[in-house]
Amino acid sequence: MSELLKNYPSFHVYLAGPIDFLDDRGVGFRKPLKEKLMSIGLTRNMILDPTDKPVTYAGYADFDTEKDYYYNLRKHGHWDELERMCQMTMHVDLRLVDKSDVVIAVLNPDVPMFGTIHEIVAARQQKKPVLLIDPRGREGTSIWAIGLVGYKHIFSTIDEAVDYMADILHGKLAADHTEWLFLNFEHND
Repeated sequence: MSELLKNYPSFHVYLAGPIDFLDDRGVGFRKPLKEKLMSIGLTRNMILDPTDKPVTYAGYADFDTEKDYYYNLRKHGHWDELERMCQMTMHVDLRLVDKSDVVIAVLNPDVPMFGTIHEIVAARQQKKPVLLIDPRGREGTSIWAIGLVGYKHIFSTIDEAVDYMADILHGKLAADHTEWLFLNFEHND
């Protein structure tokens, strides 16, 4: 663990990215991303993953059961229940964004990503850094996204984004403290 993270045990990173319309339900890219984050010193508890919600109430079962239920509701046109369940999911996922100190967002230009965009905007409204992974790179990313997250926070691969974050956490790059805000809730006065 980096010296910086030792001083900020409440540090959290949220993993945004598509879930809906993906065969693997968004788990596929999150697994190597989590492993890479742990390789730079984060613990599993510092990683907030919407496919592995830390919620044991509100009717949440395991993630696959939850998604199967949602897809079944959509397939059979049970819109009232689907809306209610989606709003519950949105509440939890956006709360995880609130709890995070940084968001890593993976874009997939081939699927709709309304939730991911919502999470990015919520994080930026809170002045949190968003590390945006777009396989098209800066050159292929939306100009709006460049304005929203800043070109220095746009990467082509998971490795590039996590290496950048590691450089911040290990003091190799200076953190812009208008975005990177490290809070220590366990300090002694």
